[in-house]
Formats: sequence, C-alpha cells, structure tokens
Amino acid sequence: MCDMHWKWTALQAIKLIDAMDRHDLWFAEAPCQPEDIDGQAQVAASVRTSVALGEEWRTAYEYRPRFVKRCMDIVQPEMGHTGVTEFMKIARMAEAFHCKVIPHASIGIGIFQAASLHAAAALPNVPYHEYQHSIFDKNLRYVSGDMRCVAGFFHLPRASVTASNRPPMSGTCRQALKREPFGRNTMKLRRRQMLAATAATLAARRSRVRRP
Repeated sequence: MCDMHWKWTALQAIKLIDAMDRHDLWFAEAPCQPEDIDGQAQVAASVRTSVALGEEWRTAYEYRPRFVKRCMDIVQPEMGHTGVTEFMKIARMAEAFHCKVIPHASIGIGIFQAASLHAAAALPNVPYHEYQHSIFDKNLRYVSGDMRCVAGFFHLPRASVTASNRPPMSGTCRQALKREPFGRNTMKLRRRQMLAATAATLAARRSRVRRP
C-alpha cells in the first residue's frame, strides 16, 4: 500500500497510482484532499487499484456521500475519532456498500487500540487492521493487559472481570495515567518550547535588520 497523504489532485493521483500498479500495489490511501469528493470518485473510477479513505472522518454522515459516489472500496475508521458506536455504524454501512474495513492504527493512547481491535474482531468485513510500530508499541506502556502484535498477528487484549470491576473493553489505563491526565505536562512543555523558539526567531530577525 501507499499512503499518499491527501496531497495530490485527482489527475496527479491517477497518474501516480497507475505507475505504482505495475508493482502490484495493494491499495492507495488518501490520494486527494479530504473534502474533494468528486476528485476521490474520479480516482476510484479511473484506476485498477483499490482506494482507501476515511481515517480523518468522525461520523457515518461523512462516509455516506462517498459510499454513494463509490469513492473507495476500503474504509479506514479511526477509533480515536469515531468512538465505538460510530465505528460500528460506519463498518456496517461499509458492508452494505460492499466495502472492506481496515481500521486506522489508533493515534491515541493504547485504550483506543484495544477498543479498535475488539470492534474489528466482531465485524465480518475486516480482513486486516493497520499496525504502526511507532504508535502501537509505544502506547503499550499506557495500558495493562496482554495486547500485542507478533509475527504479523494481533493478539486481542484480555483482562480479568470481577463483580466490582467490569471494564467495557479488555485492557485498562494504568493507574499512573489516571492520576496524571495524559498530555497535560507534555502540552505545557511544548507550549514553552514553541514560545522560546518564536522568541529566538524574532531575536535573530531583529539582529539582521539594518538600522538607518
């Protein structure tokens, strides 16, 4: 597969996908800008390779006009954007339009990945789930349980269930994460770093300005 990152016009995307097709490209992901529905439909109708869309959308209402226009034959819902209910709604709508579902590698902390794997396992039209080591492996530190990916296969997370503790999804956030909301300190640090970088840039520019 090739992630095209929404960067091309329809005609550019068609030319690129045709060039990659000779190498047996499985599918082309995000060939056009997200809002270019007509361009997406044009690409899907013009190439012999499957087109995958959808990681950035949040509701079935964003998917529906693209299903109707046959903009793709693979959809990639992101659990961190949709939540479980909308994720399942999108996947069932995809089945009605004869599309496959390959969920996006969840961008949030590991609990989103656990939810995405469980939801995917309950659907008939999910042949694969995206895996990115830079996301999945790092996020394991934030959850308990035995979720993992080994030799190309995901192992669904399991967790013990007691009368006093019935998690809706197997795999729970670690206590340290619950005590300190994820991202608060990171966001403060990044904000300070951005302000410092901006100040340094302005200072450098002022030093280059010639005074009359």
